[in-house]
Amino acid sequence: MCAVKVHGPLARASRRASSIRLIQTRGGAKRRRSASPKSQVGWGKTATDTPGKRLKSATLTLAPLKGCAPFTDPGESAALKACGIPAAGTHGSVCRGDSGGPLVAGGKVIGVASTGNKYCDDQYPVSVFTRVSAIAAGLVV
Repeated sequence: MCAVKVHGPLARASRRASSIRLIQTRGGAKRRRSASPKSQVGWGKTATDTPGKRLKSATLTLAPLKGCAPFTDPGESAALKACGIPAAGTHGSVCRGDSGGPLVAGGKVIGVASTGNKYCDDQYPVSVFTRVSAIAAGLVV
């Protein structure tokens, strides 16, 4: 979908990070309603006032948009947004600082973190994503 060229200290650090790999996107893919786990990654906070110090991931399951209340409205389109809830036996969700991070399924980016659990607690452990299939055609490289 796009290429990113990194310059400076980060570029040198990324050469040493052998576990980093590119993730292919698939614009225009049909939406699949699946209970299979999805992964969200980000550098966001780990508690209300605790900044993230390492890249973390959360395992999520897609749910109807109403499952992401109060961060979604009844009139919002499931063709544009996706709701991620913690997978069975987990409690992960996005937090402040995770916006823009990927939601990955089957090695492909299917969503971009938009909003969710701003206090990083268990009150609303939900994550809202913009669907890549809804925006892929409008991305410019």
